[in-house]
Amino acid sequence: MTTSAFSSIRIAMFTRSALPAWAVAGAVCGLLAAIPALPSVARGVLLAAFVFVAPGAAILSWARTLPSNTVAALVPVTGLAVILMVTGTASLIGAWQPRLTLIVLAVLAIAIALWAKTKQAAPRHAGAAS
Repeated sequence: MTTSAFSSIRIAMFTRSALPAWAVAGAVCGLLAAIPALPSVARGVLLAAFVFVAPGAAILSWARTLPSNTVAALVPVTGLAVILMVTGTASLIGAWQPRLTLIVLAVLAIAIALWAKTKQAAPRHAGAAS
């Protein structure tokens, strides 16, 4: 019984309504990781939390039909893919600014998550297409 209770709590953490909060929390970790005065270990842990949570949770907060266990698996993978694409593109075009890139991505993750949250909270009209 404890195993099923634990798995239901774990999956409930990744419901569509909880993803914007996860994205904002991960983005705040990213913003904190951009502070150079913090110890390297703390910045590394905060950066890992950002990479594996914020971008994926922000993007997947728009996914309406995915099961919670699928979302739980896709959040870190999507976040890592976004970071790899952005950093790879930035280095290819010669615009590599790690701290600035981190801050921009964190702000974008917050904006996308809050936008998704307002769309979730908006009442649906009877004739509106979704």
